[in-house]
Amino acid sequence: MIDGTAGIDAGYLQVIKDGLRLYVTDIMDNLRALKFNTVLTQYVFIGGGSSIVRNFLDEKPEKCLIIEDININAKGYENIMRHKYKEVC
Repeated sequence: MIDGTAGIDAGYLQVIKDGLRLYVTDIMDNLRALKFNTVLTQYVFIGGGSSIVRNFLDEKPEKCLIIEDININAKGYENIMRHKYKEVC
């Protein structure tokens, strides 16, 4: 998922790639169904799953930010706890 390749049989790899492409297409279709404007809306994809968007979404929105830091959620929670801990003391 990170770089679009794997050390497996090409047939299996193609099945996986097709599935991932369908997955991100479904995400974008759902956003459009919710009436998000793909020209005006800034889309932000974060974390490990964002590499799927980078590698398998054929047509990325004009305003698309992809942050692939796989630790970003943990960093966010750490910041919340640091802030909360400072408030208590």
